Amino acid sequence: MILEVQGNGGSSEKVLQENRSSAIRSLLAALLDLLRTANAHEDDIRQNRLASEPHDAPKLDETVEMPMSRTRVHPEIYHDTLSLICDGDHRIRTEHRVNLVYYLSKEMPKIGEYSEVDAAKKIRKIGENLPLTFNPNVVLNLGDAGSKMLNAIHAYAFILLTKPEDLDIDNHPIGNVLADETVESPVVESSGSSPSSAIPKARKASLLRRLSKITFTQQSPIRNGLQEDYNNITSILKTAQEFLPVRSLVAGVPMLMQLDVEIRMRSAESEAGAAIKKIIFDVWSSIAQTWECEELEEFCKVS
Repeated sequence: MILEVQGNGGSSEKVLQENRSSAIRSLLAALLDLLRTANAHEDDIRQNRLASEPHDAPKLDETVEMPMSRTRVHPEIYHDTLSLICDGDHRIRTEHRVNLVYYLSKEMPKIGEYSEVDAAKKIRKIGENLPLTFNPNVVLNLGDAGSKMLNAIHAYAFILLTKPEDLDIDNHPIGNVLADETVESPVVESSGSSPSSAIPKARKASLLRRLSKITFTQQSPIRNGLQEDYNNITSILKTAQEFLPVRSLVAGVPMLMQLDVEIRMRSAESEAGAAIKKIIFDVWSSIAQTWECEELEEFCKVS
């Protein structure tokens, strides 16, 4: 978090930005390796349990994930990295996409999304025709950390896709804007929250509100972005819909509808318009497949 907001030391602005980029990408790679190593250990535990079962015992369904023997990384912790979706360095944006996709699919707690324990895969096996069941309490508790994280993901994705001309993300990293932005110090409650962690979060929230307001009111054309960014956003949003369908449906549909409005109401450069329309189509197709909605699937095919 400190590297993201303040950067790393250097003798010049160029060196400073390169040091910051290298440090953040190294930390993201280390975090990903840490998660993969921990999950590989969980896989070993599962395989040993399957091997120790008597031959005449009912076989465990290998498509259903078992409860983990360790505590998963909480969404509030991972939430602090989400501003990297709009970072000024495309290398950081891509490295973060790899991390975020892995976190959403393999690490983020999914209790409540389904009636089974983290059983996202079983009900979506092709050809099984099983009903998609979920815990209705999820819809009644959309203020939880997981829902807040998914809302933030869609907000940052929207900003990256529809950034106005006066917001040059490639030349003004989010980290620099956060460091320069002035916000009032939040009130720290007696629950043990530290001012050092609360202030950067408040700055990010303030920045997100400011950028969202600019995007909604600015009538400048939507500029062409990098194809790499379009691919990254597609991968993130589709992964969210596949592995966290209930919360992602609530967070994603309003964003998709507003994205469609932006394309219709504002002029867009040719590549940007085509790429954003494709993202909308791909995410709706993912929703149709996840929820086994034949009508929506047919609509996507003819659109």
